[in-house]
Amino acid sequence: GEPLARQTLYGLDLRYENGRFGLLSELYFIQNETPTVGDGGKRDSLAWFAQFGYRVTDRLLATYRYEMLDFDDDDPYYMDPNLIGRNGIGTEQRNVFALRYDFSESNALMLETSLRDPEIGDSSTTTILSWAFVMF
Repeated sequence: GEPLARQTLYGLDLRYENGRFGLLSELYFIQNETPTVGDGGKRDSLAWFAQFGYRVTDRLLATYRYEMLDFDDDDPYYMDPNLIGRNGIGTEQRNVFALRYDFSESNALMLETSLRDPEIGDSSTTTILSWAFVMF
């Protein structure tokens, strides 16, 4: 049949490093057009983050990241959160704090805490311990 949605994405990625300090940022503009769903209109969304990192030692990296997601609640592309069991559609902000210990270039352990504050639903805090490595 016919496509239910047409999605257009524009993105921008910035990175800056100077000694022990680093900045990483991404910005995405999303446009959803749903010609056969809902009112057939176009809806715009914006997603971005800015992450600041400081290398405490050669092996220990501390980071802070601010994330912002702004979706149109009326966008049928994302559907009603009650219908699909998702919370937090709409505006959402996150503050993420992380410590990463690099055992080597291909082996790292990271502790990350994320403070989530959605417009719809309750705020939450999540802490994750992850280990990433390359086998070969």
